Amino acid sequence: MIKQKNTKRALLASLLSLVLCVAMLVGTSFAWFTDGVSTANNKIVAGNLDVALYNIDGGVETEVTEETNLFDSGSLWEPGHVEVVNLKIANLGSLALTYQFSINVASEIGSVNVYGNEFMLSDYIEFAVIEGNQSYESRDAAITAAEEAGSVPISQLNVNDEDVLYPAGSEDGISEKYVTLVVYMPTSVGNDANYMTYDENGDAITPPEIALGVTLVATQSPYESDSFNEYYDEDLDYPMLISDSQGLKNAEDLNGTFMLNSDISFDATGYASVAGFYRTSTLELNNHTITMNSSTNSNIFYALEVLNNGKLTINGPGTVEALDDNYCIHLYGYFSSRPELTINGGTYKAQTTAVNVQWGTAYINGGFFDCGGSAYTVNCIDDNYRSGRANIVITGGTFVDFDPSADPEKTGSSSYVAEGYTVVSETQFNGEVWYTVVAE
Repeated sequence: MIKQKNTKRALLASLLSLVLCVAMLVGTSFAWFTDGVSTANNKIVAGNLDVALYNIDGGVETEVTEETNLFDSGSLWEPGHVEVVNLKIANLGSLALTYQFSINVASEIGSVNVYGNEFMLSDYIEFAVIEGNQSYESRDAAITAAEEAGSVPISQLNVNDEDVLYPAGSEDGISEKYVTLVVYMPTSVGNDANYMTYDENGDAITPPEIALGVTLVATQSPYESDSFNEYYDEDLDYPMLISDSQGLKNAEDLNGTFMLNSDISFDATGYASVAGFYRTSTLELNNHTITMNSSTNSNIFYALEVLNNGKLTINGPGTVEALDDNYCIHLYGYFSSRPELTINGGTYKAQTTAVNVQWGTAYINGGFFDCGGSAYTVNCIDDNYRSGRANIVITGGTFVDFDPSADPEKTGSSSYVAEGYTVVSETQFNGEVWYTVVAE
């Protein structure tokens, strides 16, 4: 009895925080402009797409931002602890929109329980999304509602709420929707999730931590019409959300925009890369990380590849990381094919090479590249560089201990920096020199 009581009281799970990323994709847009277009009875205005997420607390609605903490930042999670969060998704614009609202584990740190076994909090915290702006008179009532809604451990969570919101005042449908999030640790959880404070040597053990992510994306819905089509915007799509390595690999032969919905870790065992992009695609890192893990053999592997005539654009913030001698990104084609890579942001870490161009062109407009000062931080295959089949064009970005203008191909006159741009350097407190490409 004493052991059970101590278990519930001593069970310390980490602070549960929420990292919110709200992203909007307008896609192909249609707009009308008022310049010189008016009559006595008509006014022509441009439509706009605007979606927002609000937290409802005590009847007060507050717009959610990246800094918003939806959960009690002082909570210590133990069996029976419950938190209820009320949210509103609202269409603030003049265009009908289709939104996609999803929950994901943004990051997690495991720990060791009192039995000496490794564990993750995500296996012991239950989660449910419930329709409407709900309130509950007790913890038991909230847990019951979550169970009836089909709660699952966060580690298995795949909640995807999708619907259409119309402009305010429209007779065709609602312009806002309410949902209630219930997060709780079941009372049945025992010492399997009770982390060991100190190890056998008396050293402190890192407590478990988990961060949840909410992603809200929206695009125009097939609602507006013109003289030629009832729904001229019906082919517009929001980004496809990617939650694991298989989802990313499934995207490699598709056109479109793809957004990471969680961190992706990939073992370099049987594939040359996590995904090789063959079409025209945009990858939104969305504050997540793609990791190519250690190789199991002597071959070089790549986190991402752009192949044949593929065109891949990567937007940050977020990270692409390759461990051991693996590369972050590789471009390869043949004969008349010319793959293209455009990097507009993000962090790229590797032991040797972040971007390797064997065939095609890499356009680097931004980002942070850290390969420990490797002379091949960004690199063109020598013979292809000299023949013009491999090119790197840099107009932005910061490079650690690597000057992309200082003859990186060792030809005596080579530079990856585009005409009209230059490099400025700054020495950091740890002795690293950061080379940043800026306009002249």
